[in-house]
Amino acid sequence: MGSLLIPINLVVPNYGPVVFTKELKDYKVQVGAMASIVLPDLYDPNKINTPSVLSIDWGHCQDFVSGTYPNYKAAPGNNETDPGTCQVIVYLGDDNPNPIPSNFTFKLEVTPLAPAAEIKIVNIPKVSVKVNAGLPRLGAKISSITSGGLATL
Repeated sequence: MGSLLIPINLVVPNYGPVVFTKELKDYKVQVGAMASIVLPDLYDPNKINTPSVLSIDWGHCQDFVSGTYPNYKAAPGNNETDPGTCQVIVYLGDDNPNPIPSNFTFKLEVTPLAPAAEIKIVNIPKVSVKVNAGLPRLGAKISSITSGGLATL
């Protein structure tokens, strides 16, 4: 008697990509300050796979962002190179053998430190003021002085 071999290829269905449970929000931080960035929870519509953050592209902000999912800290310190807006891309996935990749974006805006108030030294022009300027010149002669100090002009 012969045997019949029928190869079976079991495919695990993937009902959709991993998503965040809430919409990502934009963040703003000033040079010299620190911002806490907390990413929302993940949701996998398959419910049997483990969702995860595969990677995060921080753009030029990568030099001053630290942490691991879901908690990050942005602490820019260079007023010359750090200011600007980073388009941050978060790549999500799961352990499904047939993954459907997804990515989400938010902005991280870094504002420069305000310049310190400048003290300006202003040259004040010298003005000469004449006390009697514009007044007629007056004069008087003392004709007599009494022993009590009364003067007659």
